[in-house]
Amino acid sequence: MSADSPQPFPYAPPTASLEDVAQDSYEPKLFALDGRIGRVRFLAYSSLAMLLAFCLSLVCVMITNTQSSGFDKWTVFDLINVVPYIATATVPLIYARRRLHDIGVSGWRSLLLFVPILGIGVFFYIACKHGAAGSNIYGPPPHKNRIVTVVYAILLPPPALWCLIMTILNGIGELRR
Repeated sequence: MSADSPQPFPYAPPTASLEDVAQDSYEPKLFALDGRIGRVRFLAYSSLAMLLAFCLSLVCVMITNTQSSGFDKWTVFDLINVVPYIATATVPLIYARRRLHDIGVSGWRSLLLFVPILGIGVFFYIACKHGAAGSNIYGPPPHKNRIVTVVYAILLPPPALWCLIMTILNGIGELRR
């Protein structure tokens, strides 16, 4: 190097233009724990998870009820029945967390779904609030929804709601016995 050429200052800030950064997006995975999902995917994924948990719970109840009455059902088969309840509780929390990340809020707020009356309002907030348009601290926005996802989001919530109502009514019937 010649003595006349200026030496770059080692503590100078970078000169790259940050204005032209492309808005990347990604295709969300159904079983991913991190990332963002939009409103349509949230409705489709949550409804699908609720229907699968209901079917699993129904199978577990049928297995429990077909066993002989002499066998102590409340020990072994209660452990089998715990599986759908854990799935019913954790899977929607994961989707709510990812949806809250899309909104730009901490995923810890998904625990508010367990607060009895407040949980309904939190669910509707998560389902209706627009997500952040660009990238946020939780990652890039998801790709545009495919037609299959939109169809699932339209068709799955009514049967999932029916399953939820039937489960609640069954629980009330069991309490009366």
